[in-house]
Amino acid sequence: MIEGIRTNLAALQRQNETLQGQNETLQDQNEALSARVDELGNRIKELQEHSSAHRSQNETLKEGISALKSELQTLGTNRPSWAAIAAQGNTTAPGRPPSVNPSPSQQANEQKLPGISLDLSGVISPQFQISNTKEIRDRVRQAFNSHANTKDIGWFGIARTGADPNRVKICLRTHEEAARIKRHDEWLQSHFRGARVQGEQWYPVKVDRVNKASICDDSRIHLREDAGAKIGAENGVVVRKLRFIGRPNPDKLHCSVVLFLASKQEAEELIRRKYLDVDGEVAYTKTYEPRPTPRRCFNCHKFDDHEARRCPTREPTCGFCARTGHVERDCASETPKCVNCSGPHKASDRGCPEYKRLLQEVNPLRHA
Repeated sequence: MIEGIRTNLAALQRQNETLQGQNETLQDQNEALSARVDELGNRIKELQEHSSAHRSQNETLKEGISALKSELQTLGTNRPSWAAIAAQGNTTAPGRPPSVNPSPSQQANEQKLPGISLDLSGVISPQFQISNTKEIRDRVRQAFNSHANTKDIGWFGIARTGADPNRVKICLRTHEEAARIKRHDEWLQSHFRGARVQGEQWYPVKVDRVNKASICDDSRIHLREDAGAKIGAENGVVVRKLRFIGRPNPDKLHCSVVLFLASKQEAEELIRRKYLDVDGEVAYTKTYEPRPTPRRCFNCHKFDDHEARRCPTREPTCGFCARTGHVERDCASETPKCVNCSGPHKASDRGCPEYKRLLQEVNPLRHA
């Protein structure tokens, strides 16, 4: 019996030790929780202080926004549009007051917005509505994108200039782009035939029997970038632009070109002399007489004022026999037929009655 009591007593002692250990653990946890509660209490106080500060800042911001709105409403009264600014040649942003003491460079920039002015009164295209500004803008975009020298031009809009509906301005980002557009006017010839670039006056001189080796690259159909500048330096004149007359034939040694000079006196002097030097070789000068010609599509061969790549007829038409489904080089017919007048000649024949009629329309004075 005594042994049993001893055993129970030992068990109770072990339980007591276990309970004491658990009690110590609980006390430690209680202390940790108390510290955490104190920490959270301090954090809550900090957040409350921050919240109060944020509310104060929010009220300040609301007051500032309200003041800005009032200022914008004041500045927006009678604010001019970008188109009006472009037409006036002013570069100050709409609604922004001008500088109190503008520098000379700022004054020069404000006098002329980068761009070129076009006179569209001579454009020959029944499908083109000059009064539609959006159509003009879309056509300019297509024109720029269609040629390698202008496809990277960044222009941002069209502005009407003055009361004449035929005069518009293409607004560009830089004056360098404006100069490049004038120098490489393939876009103008392809999409605005008959239009004229206004601004700086250039004076054309026709030059015959120019050796293509002196002005072309190895292809003999593309002008070198520096060809005009070299001719100008060789002859003591300022050449703004150089271009072929007609389509260059790579098999021919010589060609005719047009020089566009900056000085009227220099142009008249070259014409009076009747010659100039091109890389040491004599070429002959004369008065340049522009001769617009009817525009023929090289896919359907009709005079419908569109390019082959934009031809509404997908299937090609033969320029020799006027049948569809093949091109002239693959034609097996021996009888020519014009697709425009049904006459016994090729579509490219300059004796075509339809060609002559359209030629008289685009050159009324020359064929009167």
